[in-house]
Amino acid sequence: MELVWLTSFNLYQVLRTKLLDDDTPSNLLIIYICSQLSRHKKNKVTNMFIKKLKKLENTDLASALVKRTVADLQNRIYKYKNPIALKKLATNIYKVSQQHPLAKPLAKVAQQATNYACQLESKLDIIAKQVIKNGTEINGRSGRFTQMLNRHGHANALVRTVESAVGAKNFYKLVDKHSVQYTAEFFVAKYMPFAVSKDLLNEIHQLLSTIEQPTLLKQVA
Repeated sequence: MELVWLTSFNLYQVLRTKLLDDDTPSNLLIIYICSQLSRHKKNKVTNMFIKKLKKLENTDLASALVKRTVADLQNRIYKYKNPIALKKLATNIYKVSQQHPLAKPLAKVAQQATNYACQLESKLDIIAKQVIKNGTEINGRSGRFTQMLNRHGHANALVRTVESAVGAKNFYKLVDKHSVQYTAEFFVAKYMPFAVSKDLLNEIHQLLSTIEQPTLLKQVA
């Protein structure tokens, strides 16, 4: 299960409803993390995982609980495609790991999640670098974009480009040369839809739907 946006209280409510029926340790932990990220002041939720851990008087049972949770979370981590959400999850898993002596192994899981998030970011940056290279060979590079690139990296520079304006002149210059795949809009829609707001993503999809390159556009439909 991939948790793309973890800051919504509505997401917490949905997850709690769906996961509470299956009170496996990792599900309890995920519910808790979402409740914390929601920052909903009127709905303070007890950390159900830690609460359950404290109730186990038998150390062996408590250790087994933690071990199962670690294994399950490790399986979840490598299903993520969104490094932003994964880093948030890693931060909160680490916080939980500090709340009980027997929960310390979760700190290792948090580190694994952070490392994998960095790997995902690196892959996105490699793809973005090639997109930018191909695009600038056709359109040339502006000084402003170069500054953005040096400051934010390849992938984030493309994200910031569409946040600044969707369908700017460079987009249409590439489209006119049948190279929509080298636009920031195409890159964000295909590889980093999680990095922009839903409204902005809809705007990008609407723009791309007007382009007559159906084979390519199927990739972001």
